[in-house]
Amino acid sequence: SGGSIYIRCGILGGSTSGWIRANGGDSGAQFIYPGAGGGGRVTLLYEALDGTPGLRLTTHIGRNSWKTVDYSSPQQRVAPEMGTLYFSDPDLMNSLLACWGGTATGVNGYVHFESTNIWEMSGLILSNAMLGIPESNEWRIAGDLAMTTGQLAVASYGRLDCAGDIRLQQGSVLRVYSGATNGIGQEYGARVEVGGELEIGSACWLYPFSHSADGGSVYVKSGSATIQAGGGIDADGRGYRVAAGPGKGFNSYGGAGHGGRGGHDNGGAGGGPAYGVTNGPTEPGSGGKGNGYGRGGGVIRLDVGGALNLDGTISASG
Repeated sequence: SGGSIYIRCGILGGSTSGWIRANGGDSGAQFIYPGAGGGGRVTLLYEALDGTPGLRLTTHIGRNSWKTVDYSSPQQRVAPEMGTLYFSDPDLMNSLLACWGGTATGVNGYVHFESTNIWEMSGLILSNAMLGIPESNEWRIAGDLAMTTGQLAVASYGRLDCAGDIRLQQGSVLRVYSGATNGIGQEYGARVEVGGELEIGSACWLYPFSHSADGGSVYVKSGSATIQAGGGIDADGRGYRVAAGPGKGFNSYGGAGHGGRGGHDNGGAGGGPAYGVTNGPTEPGSGGKGNGYGRGGGVIRLDVGGALNLDGTISASG
């Protein structure tokens, strides 16, 4: 895994040739199913900036991992995770974007600020970058979010508000992880709101993760939406974990229920009961009882104010 870099200074300056790295190690290519290292931690505290430093800062995951997207969350998070970037305030990130024409290139990690949990920006382009909105943090984008070969993760209780369009292109990925919602007075465990169009291009994916023990789920709202062929929204297996949920299977190998009851196994182990509502389903699928397998499908709650053009895939299978 990546290590730690902790820097304190009075005035921070630098140019676009400057780097601060604490990346995870690459996996060994000789293994059949290798796991790469997670990113490290970088803290950079300053009292003022000298001009507009265009430093690049990265706590990226290692390469060649056999999984790059988790099965479910919080259980079975099998992919390596980016590390953390912690700054005095948003000024450094805004300076970086100004130097790079609004583009975060080679910048990787969950972005934390000492002074606030809200980052406001005019627009953002993610190109060859993997950024994360930390738990209970919010990003507010006044313009567009364009992702080209980029990745963005929204942690539990995080919120992404984009007044313009969000466009995923060239294999980009948006992952949204719900927190638990039972008993805490929150309807959603994470939220994405798009004032304009949500466009998911070919080979691009939005992954909404329900909380695998609690069932809390993600809410996505947009003015309009386009999902191109070869891309889509994938909540397969991102619901309740194995042997969890109101429709969980019983005994050894009973199937889980949701819209319909689950099936019995050949030894008579009972299937789980049906649950939920027909005209407004918002609960994840339950997990079966079988030997480490059988996660339920997640929740895709998509509220589109205008037109939805679907040529790709929307899936929440178990």
